[in-house]
Amino acid sequence: TLKLQAPAPDLVIYLQAGADTLAERVRRRGIDAERRISESYLARRVRIGGTGMSNTRTASSDDQPEVTTSEFDGVRYLHLGTPWVQGAMRIRQPQFIELDYVQRMLASLLWIPTERLGQGRAVQLGLGAGAITRFTLQALRMATTAVEINPQVIAACRLWFRLPEESDRLQVVHADAGQWLRATPLAGEVQLLHVD
Repeated sequence: TLKLQAPAPDLVIYLQAGADTLAERVRRRGIDAERRISESYLARRVRIGGTGMSNTRTASSDDQPEVTTSEFDGVRYLHLGTPWVQGAMRIRQPQFIELDYVQRMLASLLWIPTERLGQGRAVQLGLGAGAITRFTLQALRMATTAVEINPQVIAACRLWFRLPEESDRLQVVHADAGQWLRATPLAGEVQLLHVD
């Protein structure tokens, strides 16, 4: 008898979408082998549900763009429903800020006195590929909160963009940033706020 020796995962993230969303994604992808997949087949798969494991998290992805990744020349890229790059990470140097526009966003550090760097909380509204989150948490050693509406982005960052585990210093919040801002008192606590 064959015996499965694979370790049980610490966490399974099950991204759930309706059959109509899945059918639309199949149509947009345009892959010949997938064109034979019927919507009734997709509907049966949707009803199956999670894995039955206690460490499974289910997130609806119906209203958000599909997350894909690509790699070129040692850099992993994040895409949201289009070929346009939404974030990037140099695979062998994950702390390096790869994209110019992210480097420019960090220019805000020039206005903070050196002795105050690392104090307070850094907040990112939009996680992207987690570059700013990794930088503020690890390089600046700041308590960091990232707010992201798309559960697929959070899952992709955990799987492929080395997003650190949540801790007392790192919070990753799945929420609409506008609603989160209205509901969360931040006065006096936030040293850096990045909106992307």
